[in-house]
Amino acid sequence: MRIALIVVGSVLGLGVVLLLVGLLVARLKTPTADEVQVGIVDGHFVPCPKTPNCVSTMATDEVHRIEPVRYDGTAAEAMKAARAALESLPRTRILQQDPHYLRAEARTLIFRFVDDVEIYVPEGEGLVHYRSASRVGQGDVGTNRRRYESFREKVEVALGRQAEGGRR
Repeated sequence: MRIALIVVGSVLGLGVVLLLVGLLVARLKTPTADEVQVGIVDGHFVPCPKTPNCVSTMATDEVHRIEPVRYDGTAAEAMKAARAALESLPRTRILQQDPHYLRAEARTLIFRFVDDVEIYVPEGEGLVHYRSASRVGQGDVGTNRRRYESFREKVEVALGRQAEGGRR
């Protein structure tokens, strides 16, 4: 009788563990590129979620806000520099580009989490806008912000400006 209870308890315990693992995997399922909200709406990026794993030059709050890259010259030159900078970042793949908008996916080194990266260079503003958001989770231990800083420095160098001294 005691052995039967141990076997039944073990089977039930294993079933509960498998159920919990299944629920966790379903919850953490990474959305595909087509399932995420990205893009430009009325000249602005889709707002960052409330979670801190997103940065945007168009955000108004301190948690998500980063400064856009300023440039002199044409929007086409700035977009070319932005694309080159983005392509030089590790584990980054361009998904879409038009003359003023670029979308990419970047993966984290160890766990291969996917972040959506967007660049927007509107004509006549002299600004390169940037947004990077994790597809899953609550935090990113600063990954999106560090990626932006690397991107910003590369764009400024490509445009012939010093990363720190070249800001207007």
